[in-house]
Amino acid sequence: MLQRLIYKEPKPLKPLPKDPFIFNKEGKVRGYFIKLCEEIHIDPNDLYPKTVEDFAAPDITQNIQIHRYNNYENKRRGIVAIFQF
Repeated sequence: MLQRLIYKEPKPLKPLPKDPFIFNKEGKVRGYFIKLCEEIHIDPNDLYPKTVEDFAAPDITQNIQIHRYNNYENKRRGIVAIFQF
């Protein structure tokens, strides 16, 4: 059973939609949140959703690409959760 968990193919997370509270109608981060990101030393670009293909590189496997995407999406979800007070 443990071997199946270790060698199981990773699945990409479903991205959260852009939160209208954080993003304006043009799809950009609102100014208030940009200032808040600067205060807590977070890059405002980390709030934008990315796709699995954004993590593609010629020298990495599909599994590593999915792990990188999942790591980014989990980080992004954590940041968005901070702002949803």
